[in-house]
Amino acid sequence: MAAGIGAFALLRGSDSDSPAADSTPGSVTPGPSPGVTADPHPGFAAVRFDDAAWNRLDLATGEPIAFEHGACFIDTKTGAIEVLQLAGLAAGAAHGGLYRTSGDGKLVAVEIGAERGQEPAAGIYDRTNRRAFAWDPTVLRLHLLDRRMFVFGALASDPTYGPGAYAGNTYVAGRCYMTTADLEPVGEFDLGPDITESAYRSALSNDGRTLIMAGGTRFVPVIVNVEQAEMREAETPAEPSQLTSIGSVGPGGGSSTVSAVYFRQDDSRTRVTWDADGKIIDETTETAVGEDALLSPDGDWRLSPGTLRNRSWGIGDQENWVYTELSDTRSSATAFRVLSGWLEYGLGIERRWLADSSAFLVTGADAAAPVDDYVSWRTNRAYYLVSTEGRLENLPAVPATLTGSRDDARSNWGYYAYFGGPEPAPDDPDLMVFGRRAVFNRRTGEWLGPGTGPSPFEQQDPWQFGSSEAFFTFPNIGHDYASPGTILPPVVDVAPFRDEVTLTVARAGNCLNLRERPAGGAEIVDCMPDGTRLTVADPRYLLDQGWQFPDGPPAFWSDDVDGPRQMYVYVEQSDGERGWAAIQYLDWAGESAT
Repeated sequence: MAAGIGAFALLRGSDSDSPAADSTPGSVTPGPSPGVTADPHPGFAAVRFDDAAWNRLDLATGEPIAFEHGACFIDTKTGAIEVLQLAGLAAGAAHGGLYRTSGDGKLVAVEIGAERGQEPAAGIYDRTNRRAFAWDPTVLRLHLLDRRMFVFGALASDPTYGPGAYAGNTYVAGRCYMTTADLEPVGEFDLGPDITESAYRSALSNDGRTLIMAGGTRFVPVIVNVEQAEMREAETPAEPSQLTSIGSVGPGGGSSTVSAVYFRQDDSRTRVTWDADGKIIDETTETAVGEDALLSPDGDWRLSPGTLRNRSWGIGDQENWVYTELSDTRSSATAFRVLSGWLEYGLGIERRWLADSSAFLVTGADAAAPVDDYVSWRTNRAYYLVSTEGRLENLPAVPATLTGSRDDARSNWGYYAYFGGPEPAPDDPDLMVFGRRAVFNRRTGEWLGPGTGPSPFEQQDPWQFGSSEAFFTFPNIGHDYASPGTILPPVVDVAPFRDEVTLTVARAGNCLNLRERPAGGAEIVDCMPDGTRLTVADPRYLLDQGWQFPDGPPAFWSDDVDGPRQMYVYVEQSDGERGWAAIQYLDWAGESAT
């Protein structure tokens, strides 16, 4: 607790290690010190210590989560699993997106107001000291969750909506109260009548003296001098017309500086840093959104997603022949392509590189899936590690003890196919977490994580506290899933690169039927032996028919996962013969293909 109190003790005059007085910015007019008042402000009457407000579970790997909602922490060294839940919530009232944490993961908080159709509830759990706080969220809202300081905002009474005014996702903000993590008052200030609480996020500077509060659509943050409890608007960034929103706030790198990341209209980002007086001291344009995931941590390599061919047969049915290209940023030369290697699983292009820049991750069809079990072949997804030298490593599947039975996985295959992929740790190349909830250690081959339970809320970084602990909240709030756009298992392709999709027949036995239509009962026009070289083409007879299939679409990634529908692709042989061939008996063509 002592590590973040120094700035607050200066107000009480009781700490011999207090910062020097000349550290207060000279341009700030000295004002009253509300932290020295003997009695807490009446606004804190709503905050209390309440250990009964939270439920807690300690689990071993493979043990199921019994809670309907909560937050889960997995120690990647010991395997210890801690699950926390705000108690007393009605079934179905909470989801993973309501759980938030401090920057170090040691504090967990939830706020649910009356607008969610149940009794309001709010609480903080301190994982270090195993103690809990509770308050009335119709009286106070939590602005800042930090082990050094809490900031609560009182909800103003509005004559239209009454106390704790709520209308259209906007809370009417009143006075803000700063406290230590022991609920000792530090100071208070007013945000102002034109600032609403619901849009605001907050952070402290490294020394705890400067507080930044910023809203998603409000381009000018609020800067608060903690010692003086004085608020001012920060200096406006350059070209405000090019800014769309503020994405995050945090320390600015210096002891008392703070920063915010702005999204721009061109999809790039600008990081702005202010001093304690709210003056801009740095503006830096960063890479476009998503580009940081494509660049290796050492900056020497860049990934670029590409497509050789894309055809859409209808909603959910796509023929999408993708690749991932690796280029050397030092020479701008392309090293190789990974055909059918898809970067976009999970929420899109997220962290894909190992921490040491030695390899990256892609998803593709599972090369080990049995071709005679079409449902298995089609719904299984595999994840591959690709070294910068072009070596492919097929990563193991998550054990059934951590994902449930095969039937469970099939019934929820959208989640496992799309969000079940690996996310490497930012500072350990041997650790990755699958599906936000199962930790795999490549060094030892060990799996860690809880057993069956609710699907994780996907919009969180599982490694936000570093590689020592993986984290997720649950349940998911029901976002739609889209399966990865991959068709075949990935292969590495080197220059000269092909400009069309070329395939060969494989694993067909005597030969593979070439059919007139994409259906098992269609007329057979040829039978192709293994090794036959093919080129994917557009069906001539469909070009003038609006791509309407008389026997239905070829079932590229349709939702009918339990049906027997076969997936076909339209191909042309070297002699010009064309027709439809079953996709799982085809491979990417190599140089030796005939």
